Amino acid sequence: MKIMKNSLLILISLAFLFSSSAILAQNPKDKKEETRTEETLQKAGGGSGGSGLYQMDVQGSNTATDTPLNAEVNYIGNNNIIAVRGYSLPSADVWGTGGYFTGGWFGVRGEVPSNSIGNFSSYAVYGQNNNTGTGAKYGIRGLVSTAAVGIHYGVYGSATGGTGSTLWAGYFDGNVNVTADVTAANFIGDGSQLTNLPGGTGGCNEYGDGSAGDLTISGTVDWSSTPPANRNFMFRNLTISNGAILTVTSGTKIQVSQAFDNQGTIVVKRGIPGERNFNNPNGNFPISKGSTVTPLNAYDIEQLRFISTSSLLVGGSNGGMGSVGGDPNAEGGAGGGVLIVRASTITNSGTIEANGGDGATPQAATDLNGAGGGGGGFVILIANTITNNGTIAALGGNGSSASGSTDYNGGGGGGGFIHLISSNATSVGGTLSVTAGTKGTGPTGTSGTTGGNGGASAGDGGLGGYDDFLSSQFIPAMNGNDGIVITTEVPTPCNFSN
Repeated sequence: MKIMKNSLLILISLAFLFSSSAILAQNPKDKKEETRTEETLQKAGGGSGGSGLYQMDVQGSNTATDTPLNAEVNYIGNNNIIAVRGYSLPSADVWGTGGYFTGGWFGVRGEVPSNSIGNFSSYAVYGQNNNTGTGAKYGIRGLVSTAAVGIHYGVYGSATGGTGSTLWAGYFDGNVNVTADVTAANFIGDGSQLTNLPGGTGGCNEYGDGSAGDLTISGTVDWSSTPPANRNFMFRNLTISNGAILTVTSGTKIQVSQAFDNQGTIVVKRGIPGERNFNNPNGNFPISKGSTVTPLNAYDIEQLRFISTSSLLVGGSNGGMGSVGGDPNAEGGAGGGVLIVRASTITNSGTIEANGGDGATPQAATDLNGAGGGGGGFVILIANTITNNGTIAALGGNGSSASGSTDYNGGGGGGGFIHLISSNATSVGGTLSVTAGTKGTGPTGTSGTTGGNGGASAGDGGLGGYDDFLSSQFIPAMNGNDGIVITTEVPTPCNFSN
């Protein structure tokens, strides 16, 4: 009986053993899953280069579209609840990555939903760096590293919004350093704080592209006969040294992307020739008006304010020769010319002059009237900053005296126009002179016809002496009227144009 009982126990044990083996044979997945879990736990932690273990491993199906891991907070209240937080700060001086994500489309995607309606600033992605070490710190760093061909963006920003929104695809509160090219459809402002860009002035095209390079003038140079190479007046830096003389034709526009520095003398040639007689060796020339209403009358100040372009090749009107009979030398003063300088910075410690010409003196052997002086020229300077310790002049020309004691003197030319446009225009110092020309100094006429009138500019020209037949009075010649200096102070001078 005892033997039979033991045999029965042996048979039951064998049956259980075979049954367990059959179960294992029927469920090989369990064994594979066990092996996979052990291998997973041995994978390197920290994304790359680490040797730690994953504390939690969640893997989704190869075919299902469900999200393997979801953290969601639907808190009702005003506390900042963090759905997912990663923290890694090793005690040693080695890397720590709070979160490491890999994706075929988005490695990391941050979104503030439309039902977030609080009246506060919101950030889809926010980076903050409080490191106190000596290395470089980045709030956010973007990097593209691929051999693929195409358009690659290290960081890409775009902004859209409702009507009236202020949109910034990128906003930086601090200096911005770019080591490669910058492409922009338009710069708002003069771009003067941008560096290492073509011309050195950011988006300002009015200061030129600097393609003529740096030039220093140390002798006597006449650009009216020998202009710069390739007739390129767009310099990077232009210096006229102390003692040097630069002559330019009327209507010259000089553009300097960085610094314009005049320590010498710049002479602007006359614009309109003076009135000449038919038998003058240079041929006759009529009375003509420059940038004026009439040859004798100037525009008012508010009209002059918007003249800022050198498409005006002439400045002051010419002076009249007067009624001089057949004197071949009779000639009114020429009108002063025009010079415009646009530069990032303008410094003048020398002299810039665009003066009207004096009326020619009649031959002493003849009994002739005096000629009128020409109107002063135009000098327009546009720069981010202007410094003047020298002289800028646009003087009216003087009328000449009659050669006889009974004839009439010429009138003085009107003073010219100086316009300073910069961020510091109202505080520019130095000498700014637009003094009118004086009348001829001979005796007041008592017979004959008339002396030549002075040409207008920013100031009216002075009348030549004449005999007023209606009142039977002899009217003496008059001085011209002084010109105008305008200072326009604007934060972005480069954009100033008419």
